[in-house]
Amino acid sequence: MRDDEQLDEKSGERLDEDSVETVPVERRHVPRGLVPGLTAEVLDGPLKGETFEVRDVGLESLFLDGAESEPGRSLRIRLSLEEATHECTAESVRCEEETRRGTVVRLLPDQPETREFLESILLPSKVPPGHH
Repeated sequence: MRDDEQLDEKSGERLDEDSVETVPVERRHVPRGLVPGLTAEVLDGPLKGETFEVRDVGLESLFLDGAESEPGRSLRIRLSLEEATHECTAESVRCEEETRRGTVVRLLPDQPETREFLESILLPSKVPPGHH
């Protein structure tokens, strides 16, 4: 049997390519993307007073480009995009030094205004189901 051949789970018979049904799968259930111009100014905690470009943004986390913060540290940040600003609380979860350099922060739950702000700026990056 070749590596690319598939077997029917019940009968064990080899399936041909035309009989295998494929279904597109979207693994992310929340919008996520790049939002040019989005910045995060650290208001309290480690990195206080520094401003970072947000390279990747989702409803639950952000990647702060160039930031270095130990995991588990709480940060109060101000997100800014053009004239819109929003303050929220996050926790650093991972500092990356390979491929890209910066810190991933998880937005703390129970901040509905933060979710609304992020949804409003992520709206243009939403992709309809079944399109990639």
